[in-house]
Amino acid sequence: MRFLLVFAFLLVFGNVQAQQNLVPNPSFEDTTNWNNWYVQNGSTPWFNPTSASPDYYSIYPGYGGLVPNNSNQGYQLPKTGNAFAGFYTYLGGETREYLEIELFDSLKANQTYFVEFSISRAEHYRLASDRIGAYFSDTLITQISGVAFPYIPQIENPSGNIIYDTLNWVPINGTFNANGGEKYLTIGNFRNNSNTQYDSVFTTAVTSNWAYYYIDDISVSCLSCPVSISEIQNENSIVFQKFSYC
Repeated sequence: MRFLLVFAFLLVFGNVQAQQNLVPNPSFEDTTNWNNWYVQNGSTPWFNPTSASPDYYSIYPGYGGLVPNNSNQGYQLPKTGNAFAGFYTYLGGETREYLEIELFDSLKANQTYFVEFSISRAEHYRLASDRIGAYFSDTLITQISGVAFPYIPQIENPSGNIIYDTLNWVPINGTFNANGGEKYLTIGNFRNNSNTQYDSVFTTAVTSNWAYYYIDDISVSCLSCPVSISEIQNENSIVFQKFSYC
């Protein structure tokens, strides 16, 4: 029994921090209000940092866009739960849409973080694109215009990896070392048109020459951060309960 407890404790110690998601409302399940389709009104604390407005979708009538069958964007089920969001990666000229949120805690300097989110292309648009990324900043970033932010995301779908899939949720993930103090997460296409690759796709329900993607299940977790005493005590208690029959 002692060996089992020690082994289980080591497993817990090594995985507690990695299991903690620093993103509030990561799959847009916390619905607070309805105002057209805007994410910042329908699924706070997510908000819109530019003049362009990302959208909110839910299976519940009266909340955002219809799920799973939306006449404007197309058919899609949530990856998790009952809701997701959507945004343009290309919308007329250089226009982009972004989702931004304040994390539960600031990132720690020189620590390694794992970032992941899942996207799916809306089928009612002619374009598919690459270059969707996640940018971490120590201050809130906003701008009046809806053009691309002039920042390099720490995590990004590689150049040339155009995402066509309209049926499945495609993960975008990666790791990076934090500078320390990063408190805000912004997701979208940070590249201008000349640095973004697009491809035309066949669709029977054409709306415009734009690229639009749904997003769900956003997570940010530390892979190298030390575990706090309270976390160890809590998980240790669970382990002892599981092995108390020995």
